[in-house]
Amino acid sequence: MLGGSAMKRMNVQRVICWWVFSLSVTVVGTVQSAGTPRTDAVKTAVVGRSGREIYSLECDECHAKGLIGAPKFGDKVAWAPRIAQGSTVLVAHVLHGFKAMPTKGNCMSCSEDEIAAAVRYIVTAGK
Repeated sequence: MLGGSAMKRMNVQRVICWWVFSLSVTVVGTVQSAGTPRTDAVKTAVVGRSGREIYSLECDECHAKGLIGAPKFGDKVAWAPRIAQGSTVLVAHVLHGFKAMPTKGNCMSCSEDEIAAAVRYIVTAGK
């Protein structure tokens, strides 16, 4: 069980991660104010983006630093038990949200194929 200071750190990390998501620039070039969910943003889907592109655009906001419990990109120890669950489970976690990760990893313009490509890219780095 986490102590009070660990819980405060997790809450601060969660706020920071959400703040980063909220201030991200959308495809149409507008900046959202803090507290406004990006899911309300108008975004145009771009067909055929690679897993690396999707990771760079969306996933690295939390996974590059391990914010709010997100396993860091390329961390083989952290990814091993997740990879063992299989890609179907991992893709479902991203599509539907899991723990602190929002639905579609907050990439509302991403297709299911693009989400799957991003998962493959992250899994490959975690092996």
